[in-house]
Amino acid sequence: LRNLAGAPSGAVQREQSEFTARAQRERELLAQVEQANEYARLEQKKRQQLEAAYQSTRNALKEAQSAREGLKAQETVSREMDSKMRELEKTLNQTASGVFSKDGDASALATRVAA
Repeated sequence: LRNLAGAPSGAVQREQSEFTARAQRERELLAQVEQANEYARLEQKKRQQLEAAYQSTRNALKEAQSAREGLKAQETVSREMDSKMRELEKTLNQTASGVFSKDGDASALATRVAA
């Protein structure tokens, strides 16, 4: 039929092979685009995971710093309390030694503490 229509058979085959080659090239390019999109999705997922890990680590660091500050405050209070206890013990010892040296018995200390 082609010969009857006047179209050379070589030209038709060449057009078909060009069309086939273009279609093949288009499929290859679409496959490459799909691969690139998949790679981009994976990279975005990794980035999101890294950001989440960073935030988690940052929050843990803030909590640790807060706990450390709390411990420092407790240590300060503890040192102040120890200092006050030593002062009270010193005062008590001085009072007790003064009472015992004057009166010589424990009943005087009890009387003085009660007052």
